[in-house]
Amino acid sequence: EQTNVSLKTVQKYEYGDIPRGRSLAMLARALSCSTDWLLLGSSIESDDSGNDSLPHHKERIDLTYIHHVLPRLKSNAGSFEKSQDVENKFAFRRDWLERKGDPSQMILMDVPGDPMSPEIRDDDTVLVDQSQNEIYIGKIYAVCIGKEVMDRYIDRAPKQIILHGANHSCQHIEIDPSNDSREPVNILGRVIWWCRDVL
Repeated sequence: EQTNVSLKTVQKYEYGDIPRGRSLAMLARALSCSTDWLLLGSSIESDDSGNDSLPHHKERIDLTYIHHVLPRLKSNAGSFEKSQDVENKFAFRRDWLERKGDPSQMILMDVPGDPMSPEIRDDDTVLVDQSQNEIYIGKIYAVCIGKEVMDRYIDRAPKQIILHGANHSCQHIEIDPSNDSREPVNILGRVIWWCRDVL
């Protein structure tokens, strides 16, 4: 109540979501702790004995950095172009990532266009686990047709794979895997999370 943050939002933080901005500052003030402690599980400050000056939890949160890649593939390589710039990596809690899949195979990618709107909008960022390329009906996948990378729901029909968006005005793409006349279709990985800027 002291933070004006809803119970649902607090529960998301408890399950691994990371508070940001004003919410982070208000939580730190209400809990009488530093933002470092909230984000990392420890504080820079220490007392004369060398122990953390803040009480309660001393568990350190293990973070994993995920590459933010361009929505295009390396020539003839079947993998995304990555930047080696540390600014194009983003930190996630390792325990949360491991519950979702294989952190070593995850990438972040911006979504082009609105076929997945209103769920995933133009320029939203999706987290893709490239180790999950087995098709499950009704799940969202990063898919490559020729050189074009897109995010779509995948459904199956007799002798067909159907790609469709959340936006019903988006035309479905029907693929016959046995027909070699089309450009090759590759399932690059499953979308397990997404986010967007609000400014």
